Amino acid sequence: MTQYTIPCALYRGGTSRGLFFHKRDLPEDIGTVHKIFLTGIDAYNPSQIDGVGSGTSHSSKVCVISGSSKESADVDFTFYQIGIGEEIVDQKGTCGNLMAAVGAFAVDEGYVDVSLTANQVKVSVFNTNINKMLHITVPVENGKAKAGGEYLMPGLVKSGAKFAVNILNPGGAKTGSTLPLELIYTVTTQNSTYEVSFLDVVNPFVFVSAKDLGIKGTELNSELTMNRFLMDELDDIRVKLAVAAGMSKTEDEARLTPSIPKIAIVSQPQDYVTSAGKLIKAEEVDIVAKMISMGNFHRTFAGSGLNCLGSAALLPGTLPNRFARSMKPEREQTIRIGQPEGVTEVRVALTDDKQDVSYVGMDRTARRILKGDLYIPEQTQQEFAVTSQLQGGIAMFDNIPSTSVSDALEGKNHMAYEIKPLSDYHLSGPAFTVQIEAGENISVLKAMYKANPGDVLVIDGKGWTENAVAGDFILGLGKTLGLAGIVIDGVIRDIKGSIALDFPVFCKGTTTCASKKNTKGVINSPIVCGGVEVNPGDYIIGDVDGVVVVPQADADDVRVKTLEKLEKDEKRENCVGQDPAAARKYIEDFLSKVKSTISN
Repeated sequence: MTQYTIPCALYRGGTSRGLFFHKRDLPEDIGTVHKIFLTGIDAYNPSQIDGVGSGTSHSSKVCVISGSSKESADVDFTFYQIGIGEEIVDQKGTCGNLMAAVGAFAVDEGYVDVSLTANQVKVSVFNTNINKMLHITVPVENGKAKAGGEYLMPGLVKSGAKFAVNILNPGGAKTGSTLPLELIYTVTTQNSTYEVSFLDVVNPFVFVSAKDLGIKGTELNSELTMNRFLMDELDDIRVKLAVAAGMSKTEDEARLTPSIPKIAIVSQPQDYVTSAGKLIKAEEVDIVAKMISMGNFHRTFAGSGLNCLGSAALLPGTLPNRFARSMKPEREQTIRIGQPEGVTEVRVALTDDKQDVSYVGMDRTARRILKGDLYIPEQTQQEFAVTSQLQGGIAMFDNIPSTSVSDALEGKNHMAYEIKPLSDYHLSGPAFTVQIEAGENISVLKAMYKANPGDVLVIDGKGWTENAVAGDFILGLGKTLGLAGIVIDGVIRDIKGSIALDFPVFCKGTTTCASKKNTKGVINSPIVCGGVEVNPGDYIIGDVDGVVVVPQADADDVRVKTLEKLEKDEKRENCVGQDPAAARKYIEDFLSKVKSTISN
């Protein structure tokens, strides 16, 4: 078996390690890109022996870097969490530790200009996962990121050069609010009732009292992980909060996404012993905490979690604020967090009214470990690559919001609002159509058989809601055959199994009733789905906002208009920013343009 190569680098940032790629070096087809990530880390073996992972969540990571789409940033950064013994590529959250390594990579790879005499440089980064700006102060030597230094951070034995990472306006990336629920939210499980706080700062976290769980919060990680009642109770709390905060529609769906939100236990300052046997005195910390990552207690504490906890400890009225050492009245402070491997200091600045977080940050160390070529077995590329024609079709609207495409179409060609995704997907690709009798699915199977990998199967089910067009088995066949996704003007069943497929499915809802087995149907001819005419080869774009159809003949023009609209929106957002005066000026100018005034 031959292998092909992809240029990459391996970096450590804080207590995490990951593969780094230039976006320009990766293929356009997202399926092939994901297989590169899965193979490079080795998501297939729990030991990750066949890749550069090490069987832990903090080393199963990938970062993709490119020149920035933002005028105010030097680079764009997208983070991916890779599964361990599971084919998972998850980009819903981010990694606070590897942010330092992103700064190092940007310097080492020439994304920023650095004087040979400089000893530090500021790198501005746009993190696409959370749509937030990062300011990273990178120590440099001879024009490259400096590795050696005197700063010793918890979780490492050797010291290194200090990188300062600050995340600006870090709240609400996933839920739209720093505090999507009350300051204190009450949740009831089958066993007890708990007071918790849910904060969305950098990454969403649920914080619960160690005392309420019947533990001190300083026990060894191995002891706590073996406590199955504790682990099950914590996950039950986590999934209930995911639903309450609107991150998941159901608890079953939340259980299928263990990476977000995460959950942590907190307790008051107290003496404890680190995993290395070092005694930490109560007066050395402001709060003590442990977190769970991918089903186990984290060896240290995720960088994003430390940022979230530090913010929560300073925000008045939250659960962590209750347990934290009494804070000074200043809005900008350093929070000392006691975690399993030592004490981490987190910089937090609140807004002037002390109701939100202005910025949060930490000091980390980072270094490049190696740079070279990653070898990927050729069969992986052959298995998941599609024809160049289909690659062009998928990539044409890849990662472009349906709302932006709708604007370019002047509000036309959007399917009925009832057709929604089962989860947070982005779907794009050429349509392969099928028209069926209400509630039947024999023609669906025929269409799946004939469709090409990368096609979006669009099913005119007449809007019928009494019988399911498909269940998890048939939907799984579509995934196995390489379809980009399925859009149904009708309903499905086996919702839990369907969500578990992690395969884009858009439909009107669910039912318990099975499909009929009629054979009448028309394949790959013009249909109407969700009130919109769809022709074979038209482009389908779908996400959480809905589904839009772009006629094949208009695709190039619509794509140009969409990209122009996105650029215009970015400039408008950058202009207004967080400035109230700029916001008022924008409203005044807009009302003047449409010949209206504030008074009427």
